[in-house]
Amino acid sequence: MMKITKKILSLLIAGTLLLGTSTAGSVIAVADPEFSVTSAQGQIGEDIAVNINISNNPGIISLRLNIQYDSSVLELKEATPKNYASTSFGPLGNNPFVLSWEDAIHDNTTTNGTIAQLVFTIKEDATVGNTSISITYDPEDVFNQDFHNVHFETIAGVVAVSCSKHQYGELISEVPVQCGVDGRKAYYECSVCHKLFDESKTETTAEQLVIPALQHTAEEGWHSDENNHWKVCENAGCDHVMENTTDAHIFEWVVDTAATEDVPGVQHEECKVCGYVRSENTEIPQLPHVHTGITHHEAVAANCHETGTVEYWTCSSDKCKGKYYSDSDCTTEIQSVTTPIDK
Repeated sequence: MMKITKKILSLLIAGTLLLGTSTAGSVIAVADPEFSVTSAQGQIGEDIAVNINISNNPGIISLRLNIQYDSSVLELKEATPKNYASTSFGPLGNNPFVLSWEDAIHDNTTTNGTIAQLVFTIKEDATVGNTSISITYDPEDVFNQDFHNVHFETIAGVVAVSCSKHQYGELISEVPVQCGVDGRKAYYECSVCHKLFDESKTETTAEQLVIPALQHTAEEGWHSDENNHWKVCENAGCDHVMENTTDAHIFEWVVDTAATEDVPGVQHEECKVCGYVRSENTEIPQLPHVHTGITHHEAVAANCHETGTVEYWTCSSDKCKGKYYSDSDCTTEIQSVTTPIDK
């Protein structure tokens, strides 16, 4: 009956306004009227309080709001009127929970602030995370003294539910960092709320656990085969060949044992860049004897009584002891320098 009367009165008032004289005036922008629920946070098993607020109120004499929430997470324990002292409530166990207010004997109220405060208990088996408390209403249930419906925007509140006691479980092992691949520090994860904690069980984030990827770094030494040498990345687990390091060997002979006049020597080839070795145990020919103290001996003619000698040369070194040479370079050895008696 009340709703039908509201519609009839609305038509009468509208007709009266059309017959009246309009007055020009400036238009002032006004923020939308709003019903809202404040947000809160709490641990499992705790009580939290939220306010049902009204703002930018243009003037009303009645309201009836439905408060909806997740019953698996929250249990409504208490409702208390605040700025709207005559607010009445439906049963606490109902979801949606209903709150009503009306003042039919006074002019429109434009009071802003908290209509009522609701106290919820976060259930022991609640899921950790965010849950919402929202407001809905029938447009016919919010009106002014002219029985005109007044539109309000509605804004839900959010309750952030956290653990009362974290369940850390086993330490999750570190993931080693690699070249081009991020690593991750060792950490714990709460099995209830899934928050992350470092090794000292200080709360952290996935971003803070990241170990930035390594950049390729050339090793000091060389890798090589029979043709080329190159450098690889020195970081653990990385065998990346460093750019612009592959090149052909540049060989030079290296003497292991020098040759002497007595024995041959030994040598090998070695890359002067990377040290790669080939041609090992290559023989160096034994050195030729170097004559020293060469002495020239003139020819002595034989006679009928004594032998003579031919022209010859000798070397004073021990290696040439007892040797005779037919030339000044001591290159042609002769077995005897004696010439027979001239009969």
